[in-house]
Amino acid sequence: FFAGEHPDLFARGPNGQRYLSATDYNMDWANPIAYRFFDSSSPVLHDFWIQRAADRLDNIRLDVLYLDCSPSVSSGMDWRRHMAPQPEESCAMWQGMMEEAHHRGAAMFHTYPVPLFNDLGYSEFGWFAVYRADWRQYVMRQAVQQTYNRRGRPIIVLGHFDSGEGPLIQWATTPVRFSSAFLHNIRLSMYNFGHGNPRKEADFYTHAMPWIQAIFELRDRRIVNVHARPRWWADETELEVQAYNLNKSSGLVVLMNHEDEPLEEKVTFETKPLGLKKGKPTWVWRMELPHPHTIDYSSVTDTSPIRRLAQQELVAYHAKLPKTLSNSEGWPANNAVMLLVTQIPALVESVDGKPSQLLLPEVYDVKVTGVYDDATGRVDLLVSNGHHAATLLVPIATDKKDTDVRMRRLDQIHGAGVLPGFEGVASKVIVLHGQRFSRFTIPNGTQELMIQ
Repeated sequence: FFAGEHPDLFARGPNGQRYLSATDYNMDWANPIAYRFFDSSSPVLHDFWIQRAADRLDNIRLDVLYLDCSPSVSSGMDWRRHMAPQPEESCAMWQGMMEEAHHRGAAMFHTYPVPLFNDLGYSEFGWFAVYRADWRQYVMRQAVQQTYNRRGRPIIVLGHFDSGEGPLIQWATTPVRFSSAFLHNIRLSMYNFGHGNPRKEADFYTHAMPWIQAIFELRDRRIVNVHARPRWWADETELEVQAYNLNKSSGLVVLMNHEDEPLEEKVTFETKPLGLKKGKPTWVWRMELPHPHTIDYSSVTDTSPIRRLAQQELVAYHAKLPKTLSNSEGWPANNAVMLLVTQIPALVESVDGKPSQLLLPEVYDVKVTGVYDDATGRVDLLVSNGHHAATLLVPIATDKKDTDVRMRRLDQIHGAGVLPGFEGVASKVIVLHGQRFSRFTIPNGTQELMIQ
């Protein structure tokens, strides 16, 4: 209909004919069915697509508007006008569609990772991938993208593979390395997985849920420079290091060994850029999801609960955080290791009975702040829980047999205007990955807790 009403908006080739292209769905290059190039700078075209998006959102009541397209493919050389509209000329169209989605409480999602255009983006294109000999260039491009990425907006990176002996590209983005390695190993591709085989597509997402869950839990990260040494960008090591601020008291350092064998290396980084305060008690947790080749998926179905595959152990405790931290180990090949550096003495284990993939002090609308008295071992917490129930873990000394947990609700003030007294909370001492914890569950609302 639009083509018939506005034939002047389509670009024409040197022969005066409209450009034609096959689509991803019929893949019949001998008999193309789609018009590919048009004048992407035209306000008429912008208004048409913005209105189409608004109609879809109203009629179907969508929560997410997904478009399998990219701003960069909507323009081409028009030999009739001797001009080529640039991708940035279509910005108003994409932003208009995003505004329509936000106005209706929906999100915008398409295959372009720039946050100006959508709420969640991913890329299938070569400039988000890298040949094996040039992983540093790829990682630096990813770092630039994350610098402009707003908090709460995850980026998913996919890639193309050949249909023969092996992958053409190697995943090298540490922010999603724990998921992208999985995509790499089961040969996810827009060619052999997304078209014509819904069962395989569904199986992939079912198997990938632990990695996808971990990405979601880290979506509030913000990339920072911790001046890591040795410097991977200066070819001093094959151990890539990226760092992120998670909140006012926690940071994440992600390390990826690009060698084919374990790499023994000492890494040093500054703590202040992570959002940490010098001189305060600090815990360093090592987190790693297993390599996807080591996982048994035979019992996993589309109704299975998400499995917690991540291993997490306490590798260091500092009564007073120094300016720099160092960590040394034989870093595993082709798998990311994450170091959670936090000054919050508690972790969220589960929300409403559903386990977190990573044990973090802030996740799923549960926010924990607190202090630890190194002399007495007492922990004071302030917890905001937006769900019915949340289970917390507080690390304790190895010789402690039990703990006394007391709580008062700050959102239930007496009629006289005074806070309620502290009440006992059932707790249990458990051992998880070699570390002793006090485990207890708190209700919805804002609570103050004392753990001794």
